[in-house]
Amino acid sequence: MQHKNYAFPMFKKFKALLENQTGRKIKKLRTDNGLEFCETNFNEFCVEQGIARHKTLVGTPQQNGVAKRMNRTLLEKASCMLSRAGLWHRRDFWAKAVLMACYHVNRSPHSSIDFKIPEEVWSGNPIDYSVLKVFGCPAYVHVNDGKLAPRALECMFLGYGSESKGYRLWCPTSKKLIQSRNVKFNESAMFSPGNEPDIDAGNQDKVEFEVFPQGGGSPSLPPSCSETKDHIPSPVETPVEDLLSIARDRPRRTVRRPARYATDDESGMIAYALVVAQEISEGIKPSTYLEAISCPNSSNWLMAMQKEMQSLHKNGTWELCELPKGRRALTAK
Repeated sequence: MQHKNYAFPMFKKFKALLENQTGRKIKKLRTDNGLEFCETNFNEFCVEQGIARHKTLVGTPQQNGVAKRMNRTLLEKASCMLSRAGLWHRRDFWAKAVLMACYHVNRSPHSSIDFKIPEEVWSGNPIDYSVLKVFGCPAYVHVNDGKLAPRALECMFLGYGSESKGYRLWCPTSKKLIQSRNVKFNESAMFSPGNEPDIDAGNQDKVEFEVFPQGGGSPSLPPSCSETKDHIPSPVETPVEDLLSIARDRPRRTVRRPARYATDDESGMIAYALVVAQEISEGIKPSTYLEAISCPNSSNWLMAMQKEMQSLHKNGTWELCELPKGRRALTAK
């Protein structure tokens, strides 16, 4: 669902599918207090169909713990698959990973139904685990584009078709999702995003430049570059390993401590004097009531205390009462 207002139409479709496939009726619907579940049309529909509503209280997600825990399970599985495939930064693949995680959960034993398979309980048919493939692995789809054209197209496996017995694949060339049954998988590797064709690779302009000596004369190159006069490598052509070594092996700057933090005795005394002078100039805040009323700024502190007490009384923060015997009051500034 792209928007929350799709919740009610999707629930009606789910209700029709559920009751038609199982022959049972929905008796109770448990949700939170989201506006997508509390709108007038949703409530009227549940009343007409005889569906009891159960809404969780604010701040008590444990009342809907089954759905909350399953949501976390799906997200954790999807996060692992996206991280393994190197697609965690591609938001357009997040929904596909969640669908794949749901597909695996429905075909795994569950403790709430005596470790039976949810899909088998739902459909009554045994599960064929031979179709399970690794999410994000390379997949080679059979194509017939001509007599001498390649017979396979390299894609990335994303899941299974919901309405057909086919695999859902992503084609990096056309940037589209396709479904096919004639597929060969390489589950020992992962589809690398670096295999995608670089659209702008052929549009890069070649830059040529010449170095002129300061004393004038004909253009020439430094002696160190005489061997590469005909071709000067650009940053694009520089190997990544060389760039990494340059960044890693560059000389480090010398880190020196400030003079006021020096270790010798004379500098140490100067640093201490500077810190003390700074604290005295800024003023030391009193830590107790007696210090506040005896300091030179006692009138300002008393005014601040009165404003604070008036605010506490106005908001009804607490009520004054006698301290019970044997009890100790909590201290505060």
